[in-house]
Amino acid sequence: MHRLFVPPEQISDLVRLDPAQSRHLEVVLRLGAGAELEVFDGRGARWPARIESPGVLRLGQRADPEGGAADVWLAQALAKGEKLDLVVQKATELGATRILPLAAERSVVRLDDQRAERRTGRLRRIAQEAARQCGRSHVPTVDVPCTVADLAGLLRAEPERRGLLLDPEERSVRLSQAARGASRILLAVESYLAMAGERSFGGLLSEQDSLDRVKLGAGRIYDPAVVAALAAEVAPEAPAA
Repeated sequence: MHRLFVPPEQISDLVRLDPAQSRHLEVVLRLGAGAELEVFDGRGARWPARIESPGVLRLGQRADPEGGAADVWLAQALAKGEKLDLVVQKATELGATRILPLAAERSVVRLDDQRAERRTGRLRRIAQEAARQCGRSHVPTVDVPCTVADLAGLLRAEPERRGLLLDPEERSVRLSQAARGASRILLAVESYLAMAGERSFGGLLSEQDSLDRVKLGAGRIYDPAVVAALAAEVAPEAPAA
């Protein structure tokens, strides 16, 4: 079934679509009056819907929200080109609840405020589209680029969230072991392709705010495609049939 993202402030019994939403349904999907689809608001709620007339949807009864999995925040250094687009897409598909692009002190990618807002808007649209295509009703929050100090502040403000750092030098503690039993996780991906200095994420944090270092296992963890593997390890096991 076709799906459409409609933000919470736009939800009502009769949804008035904006021009972009109308174009997607009528031009891209070629749906007309009477066609059925599913609407989701990015916060876990979803509704069966029917096209009432051009630009108008009628919503049915709200469906039960999706069951909760681990609440995973992913912090990933800014990268050149479309690498971060892929990270956001895969992290959304695999259940991340928040994505924090990290403007590291010596990152090779630097954005002024205007460019940062544009980049963040693009990443948010990618997250919405990824959620629509994979069937998620939650769209992860995508923050404007933050700093390592911001990450430390987030962990201090939420001490029950477990902070983990994927470190290419770590050889003993696996991610799946370190994440076991945690319902809230902040996972920072060590990315020395995106940091042109000697200090890593870990080296930029104080001892009090340090993250537990973990290894992923085989593979090069600074490759954005590895997000799929790390998210799979963090995700809870499916219940037995």
